Amino acid sequence: MKRLVFICFLVIIASRLWCQLIPKSVYNSIANKDPKQQVMLLDSMAIKYRDTELAISTAISRYAIQISRSKNFTKPTVRLFLTLARTYRTHGLYDTSLAYIDSARKFAIKNKITGQYANISDFEGLTYMRMGNYETAAGCFFKCIEYAEKEKDSLRLHNGFEHLGSLNFYRQDYKSAVRFYKKSLAFINPVSNKSIYVSTLDNLGLGFSNLKQYDSALFYQKRSVEVIEQLGDSSLLAESYINLGSTLMNLKKYKEAELIITKAYTIDLALGKDYAIQLSNLYMGKVYMQTGRIKMALPYLEKSLDISEKLKIFVQIKESASNLSSAYEDLGDYQRANLYYKKLVDIMEKISKEENARAINELSTKYETKKKQQEIQLLTQDKQLKEHTIEKDRYIKIFTAIVAVLLLLLSVFFIYRFSEKKKDNNLLQEKNDAIAAQKNEIEEKKEELQHKNKEITDSINYAKRIQGSVLPSNKLLKTVFSESFIYFQPKDIVSGDFYWLAQNNNYIYYAVADCTGHGVPGAMMSMLGNSLLNQIVLNSKLESPAAILKELHFHVVKTLNENMQQRDSKDGMDIALIRIDLKSKVVLYAGAGRPLYLIKNKELKIYKADKYSIGGIYDTEEVNYALHEIKIDSSTQLYLFTDGVPDQFGGPKGKKFMSKQLQEILLQNCGLSLNEQEVAFKTAFESWKGKVEQTDDVTLISIRLS
Repeated sequence: MKRLVFICFLVIIASRLWCQLIPKSVYNSIANKDPKQQVMLLDSMAIKYRDTELAISTAISRYAIQISRSKNFTKPTVRLFLTLARTYRTHGLYDTSLAYIDSARKFAIKNKITGQYANISDFEGLTYMRMGNYETAAGCFFKCIEYAEKEKDSLRLHNGFEHLGSLNFYRQDYKSAVRFYKKSLAFINPVSNKSIYVSTLDNLGLGFSNLKQYDSALFYQKRSVEVIEQLGDSSLLAESYINLGSTLMNLKKYKEAELIITKAYTIDLALGKDYAIQLSNLYMGKVYMQTGRIKMALPYLEKSLDISEKLKIFVQIKESASNLSSAYEDLGDYQRANLYYKKLVDIMEKISKEENARAINELSTKYETKKKQQEIQLLTQDKQLKEHTIEKDRYIKIFTAIVAVLLLLLSVFFIYRFSEKKKDNNLLQEKNDAIAAQKNEIEEKKEELQHKNKEITDSINYAKRIQGSVLPSNKLLKTVFSESFIYFQPKDIVSGDFYWLAQNNNYIYYAVADCTGHGVPGAMMSMLGNSLLNQIVLNSKLESPAAILKELHFHVVKTLNENMQQRDSKDGMDIALIRIDLKSKVVLYAGAGRPLYLIKNKELKIYKADKYSIGGIYDTEEVNYALHEIKIDSSTQLYLFTDGVPDQFGGPKGKKFMSKQLQEILLQNCGLSLNEQEVAFKTAFESWKGKVEQTDDVTLISIRLS
């Protein structure tokens, strides 16, 4: 009884002490509020003080928990426990943080608040991850995902997968990190959860940067910065600047990197958050080291190490110590370099020892469990043996007699079988000899087929080089147009698609064509089309795209020796042809089966082609193609493509890509540079295709005129 009274006395004294830590302004703000509003206001104030005032923040959280529990507010109480846990985690007090997470779990289980199980497991995983205990953290995140799937909680599913991505990032398994980040994006709404969405985009960009896929990294990181600047979230913006700066350093763009990291550093100093200040100091030190300014790097790296040790962030301690050791080594101060190297080794050993200890404990538990199961099994077997020993003894004599008789019978049987087997072996040997002869003959034919196949493949590869030399190069395209891109993906080694570029009489002619078939037959048609276009445009006086297509149709039919009245072949091609007058800013277009897409002022206009293919008309003596005249300016973007794009099967239901989806992608990204548009289209198209076999040759070309 005396002990109970003493404990109550201590609780009262402790309550009074932390109540005194709470500023009067907090009490004033919750005066005249109902209990639910008081709890919500106190929680937001605890978060406000979290990064700068540990004692005040924790005192406010405890006060809020006291009110919440007294009023039997179940869900708010769990949330308040987790707020308190996060505050202690922020200041590196991990054991205390885990204790409050455990309090949240017990309270949730007792009150059957199943909707919070996933959130609790996620909080626990984040704490273990900060401690460098990746194995336990991963288990917590998988539990979070399991609970979230049961509750159909998309936000917690996103958190579980994103934090698994971050865990793998810290483990330097960047491929797994990118895989989990991509998975997490499927569970978040980019409109209603913008801040979470852009944070994941930023992490995805950082993953691609460490995989040295810098185009993808910059695409996601710049998009993240753009959206965060609109949101006006300084904390997120600083973090995004740091990640973008890291990628720019990897690309050796040190001036841009220093500028963007300095912005992050300035923001973090103003916000006063230790974790963010530590990170920006680390990257300031890194950028100075990369540019050879070692002495300028030292104060930033030392500040980063001090805060990391204060917050017990093992991953950042390792990073800061590693950079400091390298810096002092470069300055020739080997004593200090060795000091920081020892610190690096100590922290790596600590992480390693903790992981090894966990692994040994798990193995030990499994071993003891297995051993006990074996002992129980042996005791059971021993008991069964004793029970059956007497009964077995009774049958030994009978069994011996039966065996003797059986041995006699078996002896006779085996003698007979030996004789029969000898005959069978002789017959089998004859068959084996015949099979061996057939096998040798098959092997000879196989070698002959392999030799012929190699010759054919070598010939096709040589044809590919020839076809590639005929197609306009990217370098040539860049000299003609200010901006352009070519996405050219043959289904086979050689392609039935081709694109063509020529200049004559101050005009630039550009065409994209899709010949009948693909592979070798399509490639032969593409070479014919390329040759005829050069002959018609460069050697004749024809200048109109419509007239050129009409002449091309005539020559294709003539070359293939097809009679216009009696045809049973559809050999030919679909083609879009444009003529560009750079002086007058006028484009003339004619199409046989292939349209022209034009985007101007973020509006898409489609110029439809005539339905008659080149060389593929039935019962038609006269073929005429419509001519379209288009006025353009520097904002105009032109797109030519073959039907391999819309006809590609894929997606979750195995359907076609379709022209509508292509139009949406082009409109969504028309504000980007053409290089960025190419990355966006390639990502969307190849994601749609997935593991589905390519349906046809694919070509998409875009140009923007200056």
